[in-house]
Amino acid sequence: MYRKAPNGVELFLLTGNVYQFSAPQDYLNEMWVITMIRRRISKEALEGSAYEEWNAFIDLIAMEDYKDLNHVQRIAHLCFWYDSEVQNGGHIQYFENKGTAKIDETIIALKSLGAMKQADILSQVYEKYSSKVRKKLYNKLTFIIESRKGEYERFDNQYYASEPTVTELLENYLAMHKLDFILVM
Repeated sequence: MYRKAPNGVELFLLTGNVYQFSAPQDYLNEMWVITMIRRRISKEALEGSAYEEWNAFIDLIAMEDYKDLNHVQRIAHLCFWYDSEVQNGGHIQYFENKGTAKIDETIIALKSLGAMKQADILSQVYEKYSSKVRKKLYNKLTFIIESRKGEYERFDNQYYASEPTVTELLENYLAMHKLDFILVM
């Protein structure tokens, strides 16, 4: 469904997401460019539950592909996934599930969020991780055996003790950048 905004920008609405399109200068070219994805929340739902906004925010940063997000959203996405993986299974799980391709971006994102301690920890643990050739842990048993060695335990414990937490910082980030994540209808 298309809807024209008051400023003339076309909006395409699809299953709770809002994709904002901008028309090309040359109208002979019918290509549209996606500029932002946001989650829609009705005013009624927002008034009925204090958690609607947070849940929509988490849904966006957890479920959308990195390549489809804008810069502000990517910061939250990278920080969320780093925190989620470490909280669920330590740094070994983060490296196994997310790999190392976006380590530099994640460290920068953590710093942008204000998570200086966590950025420093990730930088240190990545230095240790990348110091030797690693084999992919293909099954639960090899993951358990490897994680029980405790190679990253010191870093995990430092992370768990870090304050403010990434979740607290993400709450502040959402408050500052609400319009990049949520569209109240």
